[in-house]
Amino acid sequence: CSVIIQNFIGLDKDVSETDLVFDDRVFRTIRFARGSANAVWVTAVRYDTEEAWVYRSVDGGTSWSEHPIEVRSAGGMDVFVDVLVADAGDPDTAWVVMGPFLDDRLLKTTDGGESFSEVYALDGDIVDGAQDAEGGIWLVINGGHVVYGPEDGEFEQVEDAPLSVGVQ
Repeated sequence: CSVIIQNFIGLDKDVSETDLVFDDRVFRTIRFARGSANAVWVTAVRYDTEEAWVYRSVDGGTSWSEHPIEVRSAGGMDVFVDVLVADAGDPDTAWVVMGPFLDDRLLKTTDGGESFSEVYALDGDIVDGAQDAEGGIWLVINGGHVVYGPEDGEFEQVEDAPLSVGVQ
């Protein structure tokens, strides 16, 4: 993990092992903050106990802060937790998708993963997401529909957006 992170962000130092190694967790996603934030976010889950964690590094993956995230039980279905967007300008802010199949919630942290608040929920899946230059979040949801939420605003479906499978 640390080799990938250090090569990606171009750190010019010796590559060392990361302390982010667990045999009892499934690591699901990794997101690099674009822009000045220089943060790396990773998620992990333990399906059998319905536990999840968000990890954040601000030093290229050498050290990590670990934050458990409360998982809402899904009646025996696996609940996934994925980092969707790492804020480009704020290393403490990220958006995380949580849910079983067809029951997603978008959560936001502004304190490095210490706490999360729900900012959007749907009876469906969030397929992809990206942050625009103004800090707004664009989502592609199942069925190819596009949803937009301005920074600190309500999420609404963009009616005139073309059907999509992802955002860049």
